[in-house]
Amino acid sequence: LLTVSTGGASPAMTKKIRQQLEKQYGPEYAVILELLKSLRAEAMEKIADEEKRRTFLQELGQSDVEKILQTETTEEWEKRVRTCLSSY
Repeated sequence: LLTVSTGGASPAMTKKIRQQLEKQYGPEYAVILELLKSLRAEAMEKIADEEKRRTFLQELGQSDVEKILQTETTEEWEKRVRTCLSSY
């Protein structure tokens, strides 16, 4: 869920920004975010070392979603990330 507000200064600008975000972040991002949510929960359970867990989650959160979606399926990406997670 992304929200946009101009604090009442310009509803028209809010609408414009919202429409731009809708074009940039389509429904495919919802799929990736659900996977990230699941993987984060799994990492919280499986990676005991706090620093390693933080590093893993930061790298995961900085994933280039557009590149992922262009080069592989979400299933392939999930499998690759889970393989990485299992190495902890």
